[in-house]
Amino acid sequence: MRPPKPPIAANTYRSGSAAVLGLVGMFILLPWITVGLQAAGGESLTVCRYKQLSGRPCPTCGMTRGIRAALAGRWQQAAEWNRLAPVAMLLGVVELLYRGIIVLWPAVARRMTQVCTADIILHAALIFALLTYTGLFFAGVIPPSAAWPVP
Repeated sequence: MRPPKPPIAANTYRSGSAAVLGLVGMFILLPWITVGLQAAGGESLTVCRYKQLSGRPCPTCGMTRGIRAALAGRWQQAAEWNRLAPVAMLLGVVELLYRGIIVLWPAVARRMTQVCTADIILHAALIFALLTYTGLFFAGVIPPSAAWPVP
């Protein structure tokens, strides 16, 4: 006898987890992708529109270089590029592991009611923390990282 099919909510959660898994994987690979593009084009890949328009760094300036340094084990340098880079890299790795389990093991997705609720609450808290950090950054309470001098 076949096991019962998971409820639609579990399938939707697994599908969403697969999408998040791909996005997080892409963001963790982004530092190496940008190195390859820089080597091919020979130009710096500053894509921060805020910095291009204002000349001032934004809260995430230096994040790509910081994550690249963190992945290479250079934690101090990562924090110098952007103080959030080591935290973002660790959260990305945890997210990859968690989403990988959800996508690869359907049996886990069948018992996801409490985990799904906790997942939503956790991500809402992370978004709130990022918005708070951004607000404090633009209010001048939190200075830019040392690697990005302010003109």
